[in-house]
Amino acid sequence: MRRFLPLVVLLVAAPLLAGGTIETRTRVHFGAGGAKLIKRAVGPETKDGLTRKTAIQSRRLIDVVGSKGNLIDLDKQELYEVNLSRKRFTVRTFEEERDRIRGFVSEAKIEGDESFVPGMSYAADVSTERTGGSGKYGGYECIEHRITVVVTPEGQTLAEAGGGILTADVMIGPDLHVFNEVEKFRRDYLDALGLEAAEDETGKRLASILAGAPALKLAMERFDAAHRELPGSSMRIEIRLETVPPPALVEEEADGEQPDKLRHKIGRGTRNVTDKFLVKRAERREDKLASKAEGRTLVFRSTTEVMSVSSSAQGLTRLAGFKQK
Repeated sequence: MRRFLPLVVLLVAAPLLAGGTIETRTRVHFGAGGAKLIKRAVGPETKDGLTRKTAIQSRRLIDVVGSKGNLIDLDKQELYEVNLSRKRFTVRTFEEERDRIRGFVSEAKIEGDESFVPGMSYAADVSTERTGGSGKYGGYECIEHRITVVVTPEGQTLAEAGGGILTADVMIGPDLHVFNEVEKFRRDYLDALGLEAAEDETGKRLASILAGAPALKLAMERFDAAHRELPGSSMRIEIRLETVPPPALVEEEADGEQPDKLRHKIGRGTRNVTDKFLVKRAERREDKLASKAEGRTLVFRSTTEVMSVSSSAQGLTRLAGFKQK
């Protein structure tokens, strides 16, 4: 099966020959365990959702957010940063882009995460199941699947040595040709760059950072492999990445405030709250406490949902009337 690449949680879909456009919305939230460089890679939190259009026509593909777009031309091996409102663009070659990505890799490391030890070998356990959930996304009926990846130091369990847990709830619809074609475009682009994994600017940065975090990289690789085995196209995906500290670290924090007491306090204080902002804040604190009670720390949570699919590229891949800066 072919789907959007899951690590950066950004869905795209469109046929190569006839052209097409897909609109998605992505929300990202960082927990207390969100390392600085992961935040730099994924970008800022998108509480209200980031809307993205991806259009493809023949050998050209563009990702558009607001009035800004990034266009890839496989034939010319060029990338264009486009300002749609001002009708201006800048160009860089694939070679220049390759050097740019190498710059990110040279800085790659994870800071402030004591659940993963540099230089240690890790193993991953993967499970996939149908949850029984269903829904309609992008106009298609979908069935929910859950993929869970548990990463631990090799030869040890989560309880013994800590580690990480990646959980993904994926709404699978029919196997759409447009998804398959866009993924082929993405992979042709990666081959041309000589890279293993990257999609757009976000994907390139996150992939480079994961190169400096072998445990997290392993989790994403195992998830990606399991994701590709699902029987259809992903129309909605929610990914949650958490770390579990080693027992020794948990003992050091044992004198802190008790999660159950905090949960009771928050619950009592929000029963009659009508302000939407306060309710959301309380829910997020509840979410944090629930993870803490299980010994987990949230790194980030992202949700990407297909809003619509069109059979037209809407002229977005053409730069007629645009001027180079």
